[in-house]
Amino acid sequence: MPSTTDFDTWLDDVDSDHEEVIALYEAVLDVSDRGLYKCVKGNKYDTWVVSSNHHSENLFLASETARDTFLALIKKRLCGGEDVESWYGFQRNMSNEHS
Repeated sequence: MPSTTDFDTWLDDVDSDHEEVIALYEAVLDVSDRGLYKCVKGNKYDTWVVSSNHHSENLFLASETARDTFLALIKKRLCGGEDVESWYGFQRNMSNEHS
């Protein structure tokens, strides 16, 4: 699958649903598979590849700085600048009909 390093374009295809946002954030943060999103170590030191079942390209994170920048961009663009875990908890509670 082709790869891109364009964070903004890649994030354009991420749904703002709180479950999808936290899955992406945790996959990149923990370098893990979170269902919708998967992050694995790249072939070179300090590189990662993020993939999903609904993106036509993988996202290539070429350095630790790129990874940190991408995580910060998730926070800024998808969580209104709030702490991602706090934002997720609030959104989850608001969507719970028993709250």
